[in-house]
Amino acid sequence: MADLLKTTELTKEQSEFVITICESGESLLVINNDILVFSKIESGLFSLNPHPFVLRDCINEAVVLCSPGTSKPVSMSVIIDPAVPEWITCTSASPTIS
Repeated sequence: MADLLKTTELTKEQSEFVITICESGESLLVINNDILVFSKIESGLFSLNPHPFVLRDCINEAVVLCSPGTSKPVSMSVIIDPAVPEWITCTSASPTIS
């Protein structure tokens, strides 16, 4: 509902309130998810799933996301050591279905 409210005409103060509401909601979701993960660990329903991915692509995408717009004269570059493997494996957590 707060996201819908953001699409309406609001005063500056109202916009700040709506942003605070959205950020607070997101923070509560993170806390709730952390509690759920802890509960899964305690109950033994937690497992890690390996996923291979190309590290260089991931880093380059992150640089693009973090790069400022064209209005600012700042450039970003990344140097990745050739010894870094092309593919690496990360893990994501998911519940085990019993």
